[in-house]
Amino acid sequence: MNSARVLACFFLFVPCIARGIETKGFDFPLGKPNGIGYAAGILDNPDDGNGFLEKDSASYKCGTVFHPGEDWNAITRNDDGDSVYAAADGIIEYAGDPHSGGWRNIILIHHSGNFLLPNGEIINEVWTQYGHLASISNKSNSDQKWKLGDIVKRGEEIGTVGDFYGAYHLHFEVRSIHPERQAPQNFVCGFSKKQTEDFYLPPSEFINLNRPSRWLNVNLVSTSSSPTPPTTVSLAAHVSGLEQGPITYTVYCNRPDDGTNITDGYDRQVRETNENPLFLSDVCRYDSVGTYTAKVIVERGSMVVTDKKVITIDPSSTEVVWPMYHHDADRTAHSLFRGPANPAHITTIPGTSSGCPVIDRNGTIYSLTGYTSTGGTSLRKINQQGSVVQQIPTPLTRPIEAILSPTEDRVYLFDNYYDALVSYALPTLTFNWARAFGTSNLGGRATLTEEDQIYLTTDENVLSRNGIDVSSRWPEPFQIFPWHVDYSTPMVMKDLGTVLVWDLERFRWLDDTTGQQIRTLTRNAYTQVHMRFGGFLYTTDTNGVVAKRDPATLFSEWTAPIGDSACPGATVTGGYAMAGNINNQIIVGAGRAISAFSTAGDLQWRYCLGTNEAVEYGTFATDIDGSIYGIVRTLDGIIPPRGRVVSLDSQGNLRWDYPTELVPDDCLVLGKDELYFSRLDAVIRIR
Repeated sequence: MNSARVLACFFLFVPCIARGIETKGFDFPLGKPNGIGYAAGILDNPDDGNGFLEKDSASYKCGTVFHPGEDWNAITRNDDGDSVYAAADGIIEYAGDPHSGGWRNIILIHHSGNFLLPNGEIINEVWTQYGHLASISNKSNSDQKWKLGDIVKRGEEIGTVGDFYGAYHLHFEVRSIHPERQAPQNFVCGFSKKQTEDFYLPPSEFINLNRPSRWLNVNLVSTSSSPTPPTTVSLAAHVSGLEQGPITYTVYCNRPDDGTNITDGYDRQVRETNENPLFLSDVCRYDSVGTYTAKVIVERGSMVVTDKKVITIDPSSTEVVWPMYHHDADRTAHSLFRGPANPAHITTIPGTSSGCPVIDRNGTIYSLTGYTSTGGTSLRKINQQGSVVQQIPTPLTRPIEAILSPTEDRVYLFDNYYDALVSYALPTLTFNWARAFGTSNLGGRATLTEEDQIYLTTDENVLSRNGIDVSSRWPEPFQIFPWHVDYSTPMVMKDLGTVLVWDLERFRWLDDTTGQQIRTLTRNAYTQVHMRFGGFLYTTDTNGVVAKRDPATLFSEWTAPIGDSACPGATVTGGYAMAGNINNQIIVGAGRAISAFSTAGDLQWRYCLGTNEAVEYGTFATDIDGSIYGIVRTLDGIIPPRGRVVSLDSQGNLRWDYPTELVPDDCLVLGKDELYFSRLDAVIRIR
């Protein structure tokens, strides 16, 4: 493969445009995301088109051509007018009909990133071209045609299938070099087969090598010991995605550029490690007032990614970096920071409480109150001293969840009794909007992604909304009734383009873009999906079995008995809880046992609770050291029941416990040297 780059950014007399949209994997342009129902090359009609590098002497006036792309067709039907989708995120460099001839409309998209080629080489940019389009607009807005400079997202509709002299198909190319040619049909005129291979890539093979499931991401978080110089800063880097293999971290304390090349002068490098997240205590030292940019570059497998954090050293600044709440759409319950070593300092913030508190980066606590006989619910704003500084009423009946927006300027409150959602601006608690989605039930759950997209299950429907204005992302909700959701928390898998939910009878995969059902699977033994960790889903069921499962099929990689029956005393019924920790352990709580399994399914240790105790449902958290935090319910018949918060080290040894008079709600919020939870009568902070 010729790896030379042609840097000219013009095409058909198009002027240069800005680039830099980072591409996070490729899907197929028809039958997204997996090309289901379509195939490349000739089917039952020779006029259907050609495969990659197929010799063709009939279609071009300039003589023999080695076909530089793939012609895609529907397998069992006419595909005239079918939707064509952008294969990946990028910037449009051409959209239109340059010749008013057989090629019809063309769209050319530029993609930036790190792309794997069939020969193992990595390149930083490619182009995809879509030819013979009948239209170059989105069906939902047919008057708005795509144009030069438009930014498109993977899976976004860019046009419809048209014909090439009466043969309906999509001509699809992937280019490794931008040809400086005047007309699409002349791009390869006179090219030998070798020359065509130097300019073009086999489309299907390239897409399969660069699917979103390979995508790698890193999130960098910083904590400063003091805003007054000289001071030190600790960094935590959390790597996600399905790219496999050891990780190399390279850290710079002040490098503001966007590059992923390793340069001299880095401040720390940890090579070929499995440690993830990586916590670097006091790694950066700043001796003077100023603004600095800490940066980490992560290499894993064939991919390289980076993230940066701006660090301000200024004694007059009142801002405190408070890395308390990091939203966890994969439900791993894993914090990037170290939790409390012991419950030496306890702060009790009295007042009825409902759901988890959230803490913003300045340390302000936001807590929901439960419903009382004297009035409805309210949202409280609490300072670090434990004083309520503001309290406003909410229109909700039984709010169970408060979720901080990715930008930390909004909080979303979810009521699963009437399936209502409310948004307030922070820090003023100004009302933004409210929406109700169902009737009286107790079946809903909510998930928020880093893109500020909210996914809700009601008792009868699944919905997806944009957080900023609550506008719908899907043409209409997906209706589950009459099977009813079973406390299903939407598992959003952006890399696969799907959302997994479940009802009383079946698991259901929905298309993330449209909300339409893609496939289903019978749900046996009330299997519950708890989290996605290392790319796989982990489940428990009523037979006492934990399983590692493929996220696209739920086929099991392994299963193992949870094994609380091995603990002394009678087996008790208790809720299930699960978390993933830094040691790649799967922490499972069920009945009277907390157990750790390796990602290969081997039991590593088991901690037995008391004979009259059981794990509380959904109440685990793990920290940067691999320590585990959970809530245990006492089963002694006393009303209201009692409980305790326990902390174990990564080997399953008890570090500390804190008895509490009332069973806490099913959540823990873990941050830097602190842990928060809600009790029926208070919010508790442990330091």
